Amino acid sequence: MHREDPPRRPRRRTIVVALGVVLLLAAGAWWLLSREEVVVRGGIADYYESAGVRDQLGEPEANERCGLAGGGCLQEFEHGTVYWAPGLETVHVAAGDILDHYTDAAGPDGDYGYPVTPVIHDDPTADFEYLRTHNPRSGEWFWLISAGGEDVVPVDASDAIGARWEADREELGAPTPETAEGERCTGEDLCRQSFRDADLIWSPATGTHAISGAFRARYEDSMGAPLGEERVNADGVTVQEFSRPAEGTYEVMTWTARDGAASHTVRGGLATLYAASGRSGGELGVPVSGESSGLRDGGVRQRFAHGDAYWTPRTGSAAVTSPTALRAWRAQDSEDGIWGYPTSSKRPLDGGWAQDFEGGTIEVSGDGYSRFVPDAELAEDPGAVLDGVAAQYDLGPARGGVEQLTGGVRYREFEGGVAVLGSSEGALAMSDAVFETWRTKSDVTGAPRMAKDDDGRLSTRFAKGTLAHFPERGDMVLRVSSRLGAGDALVIGDSQLGEGDHQGSWVAQAIRDNGYTPYYEAHGGIGVATDGSRIGFGSYYQGVVDRKWILPSGDPELIYIQGSGNDSYGTSSREIEDKLTQTIRTLKETYPQSRIVVTGLISKQDASSRNKVSDVLEKVAQDQGVTFVPLEGKITEWNSGSYLKDGLHFRAPDGHDYMAGKYAPYLERFLRR
Repeated sequence: MHREDPPRRPRRRTIVVALGVVLLLAAGAWWLLSREEVVVRGGIADYYESAGVRDQLGEPEANERCGLAGGGCLQEFEHGTVYWAPGLETVHVAAGDILDHYTDAAGPDGDYGYPVTPVIHDDPTADFEYLRTHNPRSGEWFWLISAGGEDVVPVDASDAIGARWEADREELGAPTPETAEGERCTGEDLCRQSFRDADLIWSPATGTHAISGAFRARYEDSMGAPLGEERVNADGVTVQEFSRPAEGTYEVMTWTARDGAASHTVRGGLATLYAASGRSGGELGVPVSGESSGLRDGGVRQRFAHGDAYWTPRTGSAAVTSPTALRAWRAQDSEDGIWGYPTSSKRPLDGGWAQDFEGGTIEVSGDGYSRFVPDAELAEDPGAVLDGVAAQYDLGPARGGVEQLTGGVRYREFEGGVAVLGSSEGALAMSDAVFETWRTKSDVTGAPRMAKDDDGRLSTRFAKGTLAHFPERGDMVLRVSSRLGAGDALVIGDSQLGEGDHQGSWVAQAIRDNGYTPYYEAHGGIGVATDGSRIGFGSYYQGVVDRKWILPSGDPELIYIQGSGNDSYGTSSREIEDKLTQTIRTLKETYPQSRIVVTGLISKQDASSRNKVSDVLEKVAQDQGVTFVPLEGKITEWNSGSYLKDGLHFRAPDGHDYMAGKYAPYLERFLRR
């Protein structure tokens, strides 16, 4: 039998497979031996293992790379890069536009230096995120800001603009494309960077301030650096000031709802004056016009919210800011009038102030009264001075020429009043009625001192009080320096109010006990129709109806007319009745809001002559519809006869005190009606 041998396996295939296995094993061993281990070590490792950082960064993608500026290192991770340097805090920068921008700018080796914060996006409503860095070599700080689709924009300026932006980033918003390369500077004087809602401007002299809204739209670098933020001043005007120190100028922007935005430049001597006065927050306020040149003697003028400022080569810089002086000066053609240019600032004077002009000095009181004192040269032309007063107070055309009173006082009458000029009085004005009162009662008024247009009423201050004419109050001249009102009592009386010491009298005490403050027109020896004062003080009728007295202005709550025994000595009942009637009617015209009280004569029982006068007074009071307080027989009823010193008047102080205790509650009964 023939037997076949089994087939043989191909030896070549086996060898190839075996060889392949050997080569694969060798290559794997080589790869394992040649692969560098990625580790996180040192300060970066400490930071990486701190709370939450590993989760933010993911796994390392390469080992640290050292040799950076200042001996620093960095290490890249899946979601960002960690930066470490000796003496600095270790920080990571998350992957994104900011990291790409920072890396492209050479990272720590570039201008930005090392990051000092992670990428910050602490407000989910904000439309930007940022990274803060510091370059120890240059000392500069940077804020790298990303607003999504826009470029990453650096903010620096020796950290000033960046620090301000970081503090107010929500209000300012992200940088705008106008400053995609960062801030723009003009030399070393001014740097500017634009953000969504404002521009930040920095200068070494003024620091960093924002410009926004209408001011931002008008601003130009040539205006200089802002001196502060915009603000609303006391006049309700929004203001922001800018300065160019090298040129000595100020640019002032203003905004109001009515006028919108405006800007005016203040320069030269006026700029010096503006600064010295406190700029826009000071005496001048904001400028409301540009500079006007070509004035007399080479002068220039600029108008401000609170006055006019002038400069001339001869007089220098000065401003007129008082409303009183400004109205008077402008009414007389300002610098072209008789006053001329201001030559000084205001200076204190007797509780008010004074200011010098080329033609003289204006003096103004603390409550707005004024007079003009012409210099010696101008005083030689009284007509011009008096016409100037007429223009100041709008007295209208003249009714005649310049006249002179005894003592050298000159005056001129105009349709609306009288202008007066005296060597001690200066130049001032008064109404016709006040002028006549002064001429006939100068012993009562004293010399004129100053005048004031008080809402259309011309008041004149004299040495002994301030007077004004009230056509609507019985055509009276009243003492406006003694204005009465609620709680006040005008008390008209005789010696029952005491001789000199009215306050201690039984009448005055009773009035005060009823809640009133008395103002007196009283003197011994006088009555309704009688003046036995021996000094011409005047009866009640003469004082009120004949205007012998100068009564107080206002509306006293009470007018108290004390019945007087002086009318019981030979004065007829008819005369008493007529004169009291006219007196009350005049008082009603003068004080239409006041309550009038008339009393009878204080008397003992059965004092027929005094009681007869009281009966007349009571009748008039009833006819005129005013309160009457009878005092007939009260000395007897109140057992006060022992306190009389002469049968008619009470001793001071005990008699007056006793009577006041009796009279006050009695008077109250009538005042309550």
